[in-house]
Amino acid sequence: SISDCLTESHKDAIFAICNEEHGVSPFILNGPPGTGKTLTIVEAIKAILRMDESNRVLICTPANFGADRVAEELMKHFGNVLN
Repeated sequence: SISDCLTESHKDAIFAICNEEHGVSPFILNGPPGTGKTLTIVEAIKAILRMDESNRVLICTPANFGADRVAEELMKHFGNVLN
């Protein structure tokens, strides 16, 4: 399962985002390639939407590839209902 892939650091980040532990948005997630940023972002978005389906999320990335990866992963979960 996805949660098996999450480290404690990833889980802490998701919890902090969902509970606004460091204040309200924006939240910045930074790190080198392959450290689980996309997984963490996708899981945080899923958790935010589970809390309230009317929540809205804006994702910004320094390159189109990053945005594409997040969108692809979200579409695996939500299908084409994203707007």
